[in-house]
Amino acid sequence: MDATRFLLSITAAAALSAAARCPGDEPAPLPAPLPAADAPRPLAEPQPAAALPPGDRTLTLPRSIKAAAPRPQLHDAFDLEKPLSKPGPLPPVRDDQLQQASTNPTSPRGQHLLTLYAEAERMAGRGRSATDLTDLIERCEQAGEKLKLADDAQLSRLTSWAYNRRGELHAAAGQPRQAFADFQHAVVLDAHNAAALVNRGVTLAEYGQTDEALADFSHALAHDPSNALGYRNRAELFAGRGEHERAIADYNNAIAQLPTDAGLYAGRGFAHAQLGRYSHAVRDYNESLRLMPGDAQTLVLRAAAFAEVGYYEQAVTDLDAALAVDAASASAYQSVAWLLSTCPDPRFRDPAKAVEAANRAQRFGAQGDPWLLDVAAAAHAAAGQFDHAVRIQQQAAMLAPQQARRELQERLALYRQGKPYRQPPVRTAVDPGAARQARR
Repeated sequence: MDATRFLLSITAAAALSAAARCPGDEPAPLPAPLPAADAPRPLAEPQPAAALPPGDRTLTLPRSIKAAAPRPQLHDAFDLEKPLSKPGPLPPVRDDQLQQASTNPTSPRGQHLLTLYAEAERMAGRGRSATDLTDLIERCEQAGEKLKLADDAQLSRLTSWAYNRRGELHAAAGQPRQAFADFQHAVVLDAHNAAALVNRGVTLAEYGQTDEALADFSHALAHDPSNALGYRNRAELFAGRGEHERAIADYNNAIAQLPTDAGLYAGRGFAHAQLGRYSHAVRDYNESLRLMPGDAQTLVLRAAAFAEVGYYEQAVTDLDAALAVDAASASAYQSVAWLLSTCPDPRFRDPAKAVEAANRAQRFGAQGDPWLLDVAAAAHAAAGQFDHAVRIQQQAAMLAPQQARRELQERLALYRQGKPYRQPPVRTAVDPGAARQARR
């Protein structure tokens, strides 16, 4: 079967009227950002963070059973996932002595620092190597020793900039530990270096040290309240921890500065969905898809929101579109399998196709993912293959996080009784305006 048209045969059977399901009331307005008293605040100047744990990068994140939750897309101050952008600006020369140094030959301090700044400007361009920045760092340190400027704030800021920039190059080269060491040095030299704090926070989060990462993002925002990446990263970690109100507040602040960033709307939509605010979620997914048409993951997330409120026809349409864009999307097949096996409306259940979709989800997804196994068990149970469902669900329950095991074990008990799992009937709906916009 053509994966990109996997759902066409059930789309025609969906004849539900969206208008009949939707209440006429407009949804409540978006919540305002949390007041300052409730927002996380740095307690003190940032201290050197703990050493990274051994091993490869790991980031443990929650997943949704009905649709794979988006991984927090942590962004470095220069964004590791894209070609190196222009590095952050050099710290400004604020010292009057420096500004007058060119006309004051008796100021070796100013002359040395101006020379170092000139070198830094040459090295700040795209494509400069870590070796160049190492040379600059060594010259800064030598100047500090020679001129007894070890505590000079201007020199410390410049050296911090160089360490952070070299760390960015190490990170881009796939050397996270070297990068982390440089970000550490940068923060120690200049506790107000927001870019270095964000970068160190990203590295900590990628190693699962989310408390320390949140502290770094909060410190960065305390020193630079306009730092959109700080808000974005903190929002994504809050969402990963289930603190969705705080995530929404930070997404609001990030969107105010980056209003055309599709990922921010998708992230905020996911947070709204976790709080049961499906009208808000669909509106945000609509805006995300307007800015980035055809994004498969956002289509899957919007499908999940529609399915939660009984808009199964729209959910099918979005999942069909997601597979047309990405025929190897594990999360799309996962959602297809879940809908076709557990939907409370029998018109949308198709156990045979659910099993096929679950098999494809496991083929394209992570091996041993408990949520993919849970969906596969539900599909086999819907097809009457209860022995197979029991074996798979036992694996899922063993691999699932402790807080999710009870739900999986309840489904396991059903399968042992020869009963499939069905989602409860839907009692809520999304705003009709958001649903109509999604159909356009």
